[in-house]
Amino acid sequence: LARMAGDLKKEAQAEKEAGHEMIALLLIRLQLSVEETGEWAEALASGDLKKAARELTDIQYVTDGHYLTLGLGDLKLPLY
Repeated sequence: LARMAGDLKKEAQAEKEAGHEMIALLLIRLQLSVEETGEWAEALASGDLKKAARELTDIQYVTDGHYLTLGLGDLKLPLY
C-alpha cells in the first residue's frame, strides 16, 4: 500500500503540473485513503488495538473530507 500511495502522489503532482487541479486533488485524497488504510492494517497486524482505533479515526477524518471535496457533505448522514 505504501508503494501505491507513493505512485498516487506522483500522479497527482503530474496532473497538477498539467493544470488538472481537480484530478490532482482527487488523487491526493485517494492517496490519503490508501496511506491511512495501510497504517490501520499495520496496527492490526502488530496487535496494537489502541493504534488501530486511532487509525480508524484518521480514516473517518479523511473520508469526511472526501464527502466535502465532492460537495456531498449534506448527504453523508442520510446515506448512512
